[in-house]
Amino acid sequence: MDNARRDERVIETVFANAARREQDKIPDLLHDDAIVVPFLNRELTLRASEWHGYTQRRLQQGPILEAHAAEITRVEAGRYVVTGRVRVSLATGGFADTGAAWAIVIKDGLIYRMKGAPTAAEARDVLDRDDWSAAPADETHGAA
Repeated sequence: MDNARRDERVIETVFANAARREQDKIPDLLHDDAIVVPFLNRELTLRASEWHGYTQRRLQQGPILEAHAAEITRVEAGRYVVTGRVRVSLATGGFADTGAAWAIVIKDGLIYRMKGAPTAAEARDVLDRDDWSAAPADETHGAA
């Protein structure tokens, strides 16, 4: 299996786990030095060691959270833009379903960097600028 296909399989597995609400399996796919800026909480920057606690808190809050990858685009070796959808239950009932994108860097066969963005163009910009910082609170878009 070539590196690009191996990288895509890691990304597919992360999103398959998220789609099944099995976020507890994702830390096994994170590099020890990973930085993750979640799509739903772009004001946060998480290290790999913080992922499990973050997801447990999110799941205890009650919302059903699913992230689905529809397309994985290789930008260059180890660097990808993923487009898809995020679905979250609303406190008032029903669901919010929104388009989403992620900038992802793979290192040593694991997720090394991952940052949620509203669009594929913005995710590509994250890769181009190598910007893994959290967004200011006033630039995030809430729960969906």
